[in-house]
Amino acid sequence: MRIFHGTVKSGYGVAAANLNPVLRLVELRMGMANLVEGTLNIQIPENYVVRPTTSILPHEYPLNLISGLNETIKLQRCVIARHKAIIMRPDTHETGMFHGPKHLELIGTVKFRQVLGLEDGSEVAVEVEGDDAWWAAAA
Repeated sequence: MRIFHGTVKSGYGVAAANLNPVLRLVELRMGMANLVEGTLNIQIPENYVVRPTTSILPHEYPLNLISGLNETIKLQRCVIARHKAIIMRPDTHETGMFHGPKHLELIGTVKFRQVLGLEDGSEVAVEVEGDDAWWAAAA
């Protein structure tokens, strides 16, 4: 398991609208029901290439029809403050576009800012690359 220490940041404000059409597909593929809209954006001090648990393929992602980006959305399990979460990363971000590879966007079954009392500038730890026991132990 790896742990990233990062800083909560505001995003572009478009993730919820972009992900809404595939949110149920994310739930099915990741085995997490009742995901809430929006992402928690975290700046981390180093580049990180997401190791996807699963992905949303370009033909499944409606935004590709209007953006022309042909993005694959990589999805990876992670844990923040004992809460299960999913890193959502368009593959274009790993090549330096948009947020870039030093940025994590998390989705989950709770609004992390509210439940964890986070605001821009808050420091957080995000666990990644754990095993099945690690994942099962998170809430």
